[in-house]
Amino acid sequence: MNSRTNKAEKAYANPDFLNSSDGRILRIMSEFVEPMYRFKQQNISDTIVFFGSARTKKPRDAKKLLEAA
Repeated sequence: MNSRTNKAEKAYANPDFLNSSDGRILRIMSEFVEPMYRFKQQNISDTIVFFGSARTKKPRDAKKLLEAA
């Protein structure tokens, strides 16, 4: 509470709440909603997401797997 006015602080302006376990759902939701907001600002309507890895098999192991296939 704000001690000068005896009014409860707005939840969105209360870092103790936002950083608490109870505020976790808001943090998760903001990670979804905020990028959508930025996309709208930039007129981006479609995106492509690539998932992958920088690791490749050793050539010898890849050759064995290819031969087995």
